[in-house]
Amino acid sequence: MDVGQVGFHNPKLVRVQSRLLFCSVFLHQDYVHMILHTS
Repeated sequence: MDVGQVGFHNPKLVRVQSRLLFCSVFLHQDYVHMILHTS
């Protein structure tokens, strides 16, 4: 089964995926910010 179809039929799953994506991007920015300050 396609993951996109499952997410399309399950709004809660889409909400969790978008939240995980937001958290990963936020942590990535924080990680880069930390490296730029320590170097």
